[in-house]
Amino acid sequence: MEEENIHEIDFDKDIKDAEQDGDYRRAIRLLFLKVLKNLSDAELIYWDSNKTNYQYLYELKGTNIYSQFVKCVNVFDVVWYGEWKIDQSYYLTNKPLFEEISKGSTKGKTAVFNG
Repeated sequence: MEEENIHEIDFDKDIKDAEQDGDYRRAIRLLFLKVLKNLSDAELIYWDSNKTNYQYLYELKGTNIYSQFVKCVNVFDVVWYGEWKIDQSYYLTNKPLFEEISKGSTKGKTAVFNG
């Protein structure tokens, strides 16, 4: 697979395309990458394509969004790496989890960190 730069993806368009194609697995992946981009933009993580999701979890330890990010990682890992064939119902149930953390992460480091 070709290496992607999350800062060059048109997430809204690509997510909409995946939804319209019924490719909910790809849509979950794009939602997760969008979360990573937003966390990186907010300087809550340092994005690197070679990092694991658990390295990002470590970076977010102690933040208000840690437990929510754990849920995103769990959904993404099962869907993407577990190669689940998910249906629209599963997708629509989990999509808000990714959207909520993306919205919260745009508030920046001072609004998200405890202390």
